[in-house]
Order: sequence, then C-alpha cells, then structure tokens
Amino acid sequence: KYWRKVAARKVPWIEKKTVFTSGSLLSLSAFRSTGKFRDDFFIDQVDNEYCLRLRSRGYKIYMPTQPLMTHACGAQTRHQLLWFNVIATNHSALRKYYIARNRLVLASLYLRNEPAAIWRECEYMLFELLVILVYENEKKGKMRAILAGAWDAVLGRMGKQEKLFGAEK
Repeated sequence: KYWRKVAARKVPWIEKKTVFTSGSLLSLSAFRSTGKFRDDFFIDQVDNEYCLRLRSRGYKIYMPTQPLMTHACGAQTRHQLLWFNVIATNHSALRKYYIARNRLVLASLYLRNEPAAIWRECEYMLFELLVILVYENEKKGKMRAILAGAWDAVLGRMGKQEKLFGAEK
C-alpha cells in the first residue's frame, strides 16, 4: 500500500529524513566526511542515526519510488485495531530492548536538529507498546526489556548486551 502511494507521485526519487540502509547507495565522499556506522547501536536505529547524521552535515536522503528490494522486519502479523490496520513485528524481548534503548539515545542526540523525525520515532514507540500489550506474546518479558533499554539509554550503556536476557538472541 505504501509503495503504491509513493509510486503514484510519478517521480523516480523522493526525499526522506531516514531510510533503511540495507541495499542503499552511499557516496564515498559522504561516508568519508560522516564516518562509519555506529557499532555501539549494535542492531537497531543504526540506519536512522546515520541518515540523521548525514542530514546534520548537509546531505540529503533519497528513496526510489519503485522498490528495488524488500526488507523483512520481524515475524509480522496483521491486525485490525479500531479503524487502523496494525502490524505487530513480534520481535524478541532482546530485540525490543535494543529498539527502545537506541531510539531514546537517538532522541537525545537529534531532538534539537530533527524534532519531526524524533517525534515520529517516539510515536512509533508508544504505538508499539500498545501493539505488544494487545497482540504480541511474552508481553511481560518484552515490557521488562523495553524498561531495561530505557534505563540503559539513561545510563549511556551501549553496545551488545548478551547477558541481559539469558540465552535468548
């Protein structure tokens, strides 16, 4: 549905604040001036952080209006919540930890320069909490993971956190 709306614009590219970096093209001069991707984000929000960092250095982010590849996101299930079509990602508790932690760190870094992008991420986070509570399994573990991620964001504890949730990866 999203791609149909984008393709209807009849232009080959549109400007975006952030995009998935999987399969993307990046100019070498932009990479040299911006630096590498943040390893301490480990898994989630790496794309958004890099795009926002590029934008802070004057670069623009473009996305094609025709999908060139697809990117799966979790074991998605679709649901109807009132008049909204809702997608539950069904990520593990560990993945929910990284998403929460890195979103909050991203918010602290870019709120001043990119308030609209950060507000959108916060809206997603609140909506995902609702989706977890209504549709996903392992609600308690996922909520604990999100709280742990928020706490680690406040403490500045970054990088891979293998021992947080036992053997779960």
